[in-house]
Amino acid sequence: MLTMRGFVIACLVSGAIAIAGESQPDRLTIEQAVREAVKGNLALMAQRYDISVADAALITARLRPNPVFSAGTDYLDMLGTGFDSSNAAGPSEFNFRTDFLLERGSKRDRRIELAGKAKGVI
Repeated sequence: MLTMRGFVIACLVSGAIAIAGESQPDRLTIEQAVREAVKGNLALMAQRYDISVADAALITARLRPNPVFSAGTDYLDMLGTGFDSSNAAGPSEFNFRTDFLLERGSKRDRRIELAGKAKGVI
């Protein structure tokens, strides 16, 4: 049976083998470096798509926070040993939870106003 420690060691070893097996390029030319820098520059992309970024900020500011639903369990009898006095376990527990964010102080209105100013609408 594979223990947790053995599993972690196996994952680390397989990751190291995968990294060692990758071939590295011999050289990187200046043209390739500049092309990669321009392609991955987030500030440059935002500048290029300025109108759509401002529209997205305004749409996002108007959104209301979504509720969060979560579920959990404790003390599950995964091995089938049963719950008795010898293993000091209790019955299985299940829980469900819903969280709602209540914004106060006109925070949503302020977000919309700020996004509108950034876009130049207000």
